[in-house]
Amino acid sequence: MQVMCVGPNGELIPVEIIENPDGSISIKSAPGMEGDYVADIIGPDGKKLASIPFHCEPQIDASKIKVGGDSVDGVVKKDRPTSFEVDTSDAGKGPYTASPYEPETVRNGGIPGIGDKNGPKSPGEEDTDVKVAVIGPNGEPVDCTVVDKGDGVFDVQYKPTKEGPHKVIVVANDDLVPGMLSQLTCSPTAMPASARPLDQVLNLRVSWLANQEPSRLTPSEPVMEISK
Repeated sequence: MQVMCVGPNGELIPVEIIENPDGSISIKSAPGMEGDYVADIIGPDGKKLASIPFHCEPQIDASKIKVGGDSVDGVVKKDRPTSFEVDTSDAGKGPYTASPYEPETVRNGGIPGIGDKNGPKSPGEEDTDVKVAVIGPNGEPVDCTVVDKGDGVFDVQYKPTKEGPHKVIVVANDDLVPGMLSQLTCSPTAMPASARPLDQVLNLRVSWLANQEPSRLTPSEPVMEISK
């Protein structure tokens, strides 16, 4: 048996015929361009047994994806929701889909091009064009939510819960988006004055008063007032 695969311009596309243990046959090919294809199955006697038409869509181009936002690199605050934007509008003919990596995939080292584990993906991993992950200082994944804003733009929302270095990863078609193994730092969130211990608040007040010009204070102004 033979298989002839014909491309959009009438060119022959190389195919690989694989005999499966159950007696069936799988056919593999790698179309090089978008368009309509036909795979003809030819029997031993040279007669055509079947024609299988199929259409090839272009793959997303990882090098054309733009990623932006304050939380991609630099400093983010612990326990404070933040986000970054993934723009696929120039990465090819969409529409495209996006989702976060499953935590099990991150722990297994199943993200292409990241680390040296080359582990398996989670059985529940969603098959989307773009995959994202935020990894905390201990290697644990940070929960992410991907929101489709339309026109090929996605908003990735997350809230870091541990201080220290984090990684932001964006992958398209198993290719790491250039420059998107970003490093950022999660720092403590400043405590509002209302939540500070009383002795800290009083120290701040005394420190402020010590730095004021004498003319700005009047004898009737209370320097400090504490009530139970």
